[in-house]
Amino acid sequence: MGNEVELNVVILPEEKIRDVAVDISRKIRETHPTDFVLDGKTKIPHMTVYQARYPERNVDAVRAYLKTVAARTSPFEVALGKFSNWSGYIFWDAEATNEMTHLVKSVVYQLNPMREGLVRKGVQTGKWDMQQTYEIQNYGTLMVGGSLPPHVTVSKTTNERDGQTVVRELRPRIAKFVAAKIFLGTNGEHGTLTEILEEFPFGGGSPYMLRSQNYF
Repeated sequence: MGNEVELNVVILPEEKIRDVAVDISRKIRETHPTDFVLDGKTKIPHMTVYQARYPERNVDAVRAYLKTVAARTSPFEVALGKFSNWSGYIFWDAEATNEMTHLVKSVVYQLNPMREGLVRKGVQTGKWDMQQTYEIQNYGTLMVGGSLPPHVTVSKTTNERDGQTVVRELRPRIAKFVAAKIFLGTNGEHGTLTEILEEFPFGGGSPYMLRSQNYF
């Protein structure tokens, strides 16, 4: 690690669902050029809670908070279904439950100040609309909290126009699992999860209650 590090707080689906995501990613590559293919090892299927860039000196504080919030969180069910497209990213969408929303809000609320204004490399330049610019300026990344529908990213088409074609070709895949941990991992290109650094099992109860229910 250097003086700064990009980390992603994630939920991992159970292994058989990760295998399905890998298979879908490989099949998309067979018919459309893509920027990556999930492999389950260096490009791991996941659901992002919050990805950000931090000073390395704050990593221990990030870990400490994740341990605390996990201990206060009860396991909850995640249901995956339809596929959607965002600028070529192919999402396997999940239901935005109250449990998921509250967990995301709690994590972002606590970890956002720890990045000390740093912005992820992948979003430092680009043509962004007003909402995206606001997210980058205030959270250091795109699609945070309320604007980030829960999902597993299965692919990114090199040509953005192919994204809609891929979504039309994919049938919904219904899958459910129980989220019982959050994980801390490293970010790669295109928001891929390249390595798991640590896991934090849920202990039961409710996570930190935000002062504002309209944080995002």
